[in-house]
Amino acid sequence: MNGESFLLGILPLLAFVVIDSFSGMKTALWSAIAFAILEVVYSLYMYHTLDELTIGSFVLVLIFAFFSYRSKKAIYFKMQPVALGVSFALAFCIFQWMGTPLLIVIFNKYQAMVPAEARAMLAQPNTQDMLGRASYYLGWGFLFHGGLVAYSALRMSNWWWLLLRGIGVYVMMGICMWMAR
Repeated sequence: MNGESFLLGILPLLAFVVIDSFSGMKTALWSAIAFAILEVVYSLYMYHTLDELTIGSFVLVLIFAFFSYRSKKAIYFKMQPVALGVSFALAFCIFQWMGTPLLIVIFNKYQAMVPAEARAMLAQPNTQDMLGRASYYLGWGFLFHGGLVAYSALRMSNWWWLLLRGIGVYVMMGICMWMAR
């Protein structure tokens, strides 16, 4: 993942927090939607297609922004990353329980996009075992992270929510990968 992808993924949430601090929730929601649209346009321009993650994230931003706008409560919008994280957790856990760890499924599906040297390393049995363990830990990690983000949305400031959602997910993924090694 490059810096642009990270920035685009977090931009709708960052826009919400910053603009909510100065202009109020309704303006912040519209800004978050505008930045989510920007993410979709960028993906179409750069990759000439939309992946399921971009589409799902965009739809969730729209749905949760709608509920926040209608109820005049920001909590619904702040639950969007919780829904996304729990969805990831379910996907990782279901694939794990089916005996096909999700990271291995993803590698097999997209291996043509991986450089030849990395592809050879990822095909090694010990690396495949590590990917299987990482899938297991990521399932539980996303579930824990979703709970942490929900807690921060309910009990902490917008800035803590953004920090735990934005950087917290990468910290959680790093810990899960470390545990899988």
